[in-house]
Amino acid sequence: RVERLLAEVDSPALRLVMDPCNYFRSEDLPRMKPMLKDMFQRLGPKIAIAHAKDVKDSPKGPEHPAPGKGVLDYPLYFQLLAELDRPLDLVIEHLPLDDVVRSRAYVVDHIEKLP
Repeated sequence: RVERLLAEVDSPALRLVMDPCNYFRSEDLPRMKPMLKDMFQRLGPKIAIAHAKDVKDSPKGPEHPAPGKGVLDYPLYFQLLAELDRPLDLVIEHLPLDDVVRSRAYVVDHIEKLP
């Protein structure tokens, strides 16, 4: 749907917030790696900013906890962001105030491990 919207509007002003956790349904979680790669292949040029949160399955469907408290493949996600080869802001979200330090450290640790 995002790809169709970008094509229909066809404006260089319309950009994308890459927030992959919003795209996963419970049944998609086992296919995360190929889905992430496909998202970036199809939408990479339109990404203007990225979000860092997590995703995990629950009886009610996907939940979005703070980074590191779910199953998002952060090494792959950050590798794909880095391969865009342009500066991007990254917003950490879905965390309580008392989890800011841990979440930031989790994200920074993964970024520092990039080749």
